[in-house]
Amino acid sequence: MFEGVLPPNINMFATTAASADESSYACYYDDVRQTYLGDVYSVNWMEDSDAENLKSETLETQFEITKNETNTSHVQQYGDMTISKLSVSGFQGEKDTEPKHVPEVPFDAVPSRDVPLHILQKKLHKLNSNSLEARELQKSLFKLNRNRVYLDDKVNEIVRRSVKTDEQVTYAKTQRKSLQNLDCYDTVARYFSKECFSLSQNNYAMSKMYIFVNLCEMGVKPKAMKKAMDRVCTHPSIYGIY
Repeated sequence: MFEGVLPPNINMFATTAASADESSYACYYDDVRQTYLGDVYSVNWMEDSDAENLKSETLETQFEITKNETNTSHVQQYGDMTISKLSVSGFQGEKDTEPKHVPEVPFDAVPSRDVPLHILQKKLHKLNSNSLEARELQKSLFKLNRNRVYLDDKVNEIVRRSVKTDEQVTYAKTQRKSLQNLDCYDTVARYFSKECFSLSQNNYAMSKMYIFVNLCEMGVKPKAMKKAMDRVCTHPSIYGIY
């Protein structure tokens, strides 16, 4: 989100749960609510806020603690690093209560983008496999995986139509290039979301956007990618591919 995009001179400071080429991780699955209650980075940040004196702790110190505690992804910081020298209380407020230390419990961490998949699997694990509810969940799990394959196939076809060689196809699908050509990517991402798979309605599609970063950094023109999308994305609007 911020790598190569957020400049260091506009009075903004940001931290992220993961680096640009990896997923964050959800944690604390709740059997009653049947969902994950947090992610590893956010939980570590909130627990640090409970444990520390926010008047004396700086954003930099908080970042380093959270980074060291988060072992599922690589926590990053971007922007104006002078802001990181300020106290946390200036942003989160001053607390009157004494620091609190929460008990350690298993994170049970899973990649954030696979949360819908893991929730279905956990629900299935607790059921009799021959029950009606289990069969319905198995159907939902099959649909989820099949829809992902459908989106994968569409993206692969867009790549094949956008470049000239098999080597370029492989490169586009396997590399994790840093985004430099923001104008190209913004144009292509918006077109993909409008004509192929809405990014706000198909969360799984977000996991494929690095491919379009690679294509832009390879010098493939937006016009070529848009033309490929016009040929490939002839399906009606699709929503709910998670």
